[in-house]
Amino acid sequence: MIKKTSDLGKNYIFNLIVTLIEAIIPIITTPILSRILMPDGIGIYSYTFSIVTMFMLTGGLGTATHAQRIIAMDSDNKDKYSKVFYEIFFLRVIFLGISLILFLVIASIYTEYRLFLLLQIPYFISAILDIEWLYQGLEKFKNIALKNGIFKILGVVLIFLFISKKEDLWLYILILSSTQLLGNLSLWLKLKKIVAKVNLKELNLKKHLKEVMVYFVPTIAYQFYALIDKVILGAFSSEEETGFYEQANKIINMCMMFLNAYTLVIRSRMAYLFAKKDVKAINQNIDLSIRFILLIALPISFGIICVSFDFVPFFFGMDYDKVKYLLIILAPIILIISLRSCIESIIFTPFGLQAKSNIGQVCAAIFNCIATLLLIPWLGSYGAAISSILAELIILVYFIVYCWKHKYLKVSSIFKLSYKSIISALIMLISVFGFGFVLRNVLELKNYLCFIIEVVLGVLIYFIALLLLKDELLMQILSQIKKFLHTKFNKKEANLSKEK
Repeated sequence: MIKKTSDLGKNYIFNLIVTLIEAIIPIITTPILSRILMPDGIGIYSYTFSIVTMFMLTGGLGTATHAQRIIAMDSDNKDKYSKVFYEIFFLRVIFLGISLILFLVIASIYTEYRLFLLLQIPYFISAILDIEWLYQGLEKFKNIALKNGIFKILGVVLIFLFISKKEDLWLYILILSSTQLLGNLSLWLKLKKIVAKVNLKELNLKKHLKEVMVYFVPTIAYQFYALIDKVILGAFSSEEETGFYEQANKIINMCMMFLNAYTLVIRSRMAYLFAKKDVKAINQNIDLSIRFILLIALPISFGIICVSFDFVPFFFGMDYDKVKYLLIILAPIILIISLRSCIESIIFTPFGLQAKSNIGQVCAAIFNCIATLLLIPWLGSYGAAISSILAELIILVYFIVYCWKHKYLKVSSIFKLSYKSIISALIMLISVFGFGFVLRNVLELKNYLCFIIEVVLGVLIYFIALLLLKDELLMQILSQIKKFLHTKFNKKEANLSKEK
């Protein structure tokens, strides 16, 4: 059974729903929590959560990415993917269980933040019981969307009900970790319908270890340098600096959610197409993915630079002034990570080149560790931001060079696919930055008014510039929307005629 291209769009929409929920929730909660918990409270959570995450990722061994790929390739055979499911699940139980024991040892001797670390144990249990990778491999993103939506909203309700003062930090952490656990448990309710019964004696956990380690290296390397900056900030700087950096990263991650939603979906589809050896569809999806990522990532990266001076004061409060400059420094990372993640999802993972990508990941991790140790004591959170961007850039350059050298992708094709988006985004940046300066310093409008005007203006300018340049992907999207509306209108007209 060949999966329809339309299913890709539906899965992206479901993933987009999850993304919208996950983006809207911080928009609602962050302005309140940043004023209640203050920079040092946010910093304590960020520091302790980064430690917990490093232990969970180590125990996870990269099994989720491996499992999603293998299950996607065998998604037409229930018996095969069911056997893989149980093998990967028991593998995760063993190694995450060992990681949890090591974490408890560390937490018991870490007296300063012991309580905040122990309150995050539900995260470990939720990681052990996490089976999202099964649903992702089978492209059942609707189930994930429902799960995330319900329990994310539950978390928000509990936060509003019970978090009212700085001393409630412990309860805030407990709410986040517990709702994560409940959400992952909910996916087990439909497991019997999805997975077939298997003979446990026939399971072979060892056969996955070699390939899992291939994914483990980049997972650890990437997450290590994604988290090490927060750990070093907490150890060598102040809680406030960690809080500033956490808030800036939160905005960057919110912006990248929309792009990550696409790469998560396309990864399963590309693995499926590779298993079917559909070369034409693979090449079409590579071009489409790069076009789409650049179309969205460019204006978001440039837009962050435009609005940071007006966005931060009204969103976080006056105590977070440093976040404005951190956002400007970090803005390019949206484009860098999005393009890197896209290339990894459409080329390295489905083509079985994960071992090759490990070289870039490890080099970036080593560089970031050295850079953060040198820059953070000197520049604080600015040093962490600079280190992160340079590390991500190393991986992206390596990925592009490798793909160009082995003829998976032409460097010229990236520019060819994106030059209209680049021109439009630059026009938007110059225009909105200039208007923002006038609105803020000449007309002296309030920050939230300036921000709203800047966002609306930025979207209009970018869209109009793309229209004038006749961007191919935008024209295609508009054509599809027009066709859809035309079909719906004709059906409505036909129904009215029948009624008469």
